[in-house]
Amino acid sequence: MYRFVRSALEGLGIPRRSIRQEVIPEDPTQFAGWPKNVSSDILYTITLTDGRSFRACAADTILQALEKNGIVVHNSCRSGECSTCRTKLVGGKVFHPGTEMLRKADMRFGYIHPCVTYPISDITLLIS
Repeated sequence: MYRFVRSALEGLGIPRRSIRQEVIPEDPTQFAGWPKNVSSDILYTITLTDGRSFRACAADTILQALEKNGIVVHNSCRSGECSTCRTKLVGGKVFHPGTEMLRKADMRFGYIHPCVTYPISDITLLIS
């Protein structure tokens, strides 16, 4: 569907830089820089600072994992650009595909965009 819509929009003269879409690949292990020792089917534990925890697949974005477990995080674009889903990573390691628009201050203070970030270890999150 994305190819069809993108091609139709470009045919209407919409510049490619103005076309936005979700950045959820079928296989995130194909992203440049994906850690070689992390297969897409590994399960990690996501713990929230309020005590809830659940298992999540490395191939699911953190936002997808949260939603699968009934945890609502406000979001808008699902492409890492709007910062609506911005969440504090308290501990653990995540993979950023490099497509999100994280502010330097967010990086410095440990914020992530869970809509385009993947767990690559057990992690702890502060959901506001």
